Amino acid sequence: MPNGSANRPFKLGLADFLCSKGWTENKIQTAISHLVVRTIYSQSELSSYHTMLNNSAACELCGDEEGWFPGLNALYKITDDLFSIKTEIEDYLCSKTDNLFNLENRIMLFDLTNFYFEGRKARREKAVFGRSKEKRNDCKLLVLALCINKEGFIRYSDILEGNMSDA
Repeated sequence: MPNGSANRPFKLGLADFLCSKGWTENKIQTAISHLVVRTIYSQSELSSYHTMLNNSAACELCGDEEGWFPGLNALYKITDDLFSIKTEIEDYLCSKTDNLFNLENRIMLFDLTNFYFEGRKARREKAVFGRSKEKRNDCKLLVLALCINKEGFIRYSDILEGNMSDA
């Protein structure tokens, strides 16, 4: 195991899961730091970078070395790397939270919401015109589908074409 895995502070064990996938310690630190900042502040990669640089201890929580800090390009690349194993991460986190919180998944809610793009998104097949909840019918949309258990944990997610309905 890498040097930092023994003293990781997070009970979900996502860092250890990523290590089991062959990720380097630096890549794991980048991913966890980025996820912490994006979860708290809900920002883009560029804004996350500036938050880490000026206003966050996320890197200190996740790094072994004092002064460790991910580069901007690493933040852009890590989102693609995380997305490439999205289903595996969701399956792992579902199992982990079920065990950690002794959950039974009896009642689940499936919900759809959409979000729009102000740009053209010409090469994005899933981004299409549809009925926007924000009344932005002039913009292409994507639909976020979430399956949630009765405790409010997201179990699974998917991004669908923008013309999906809630029916």
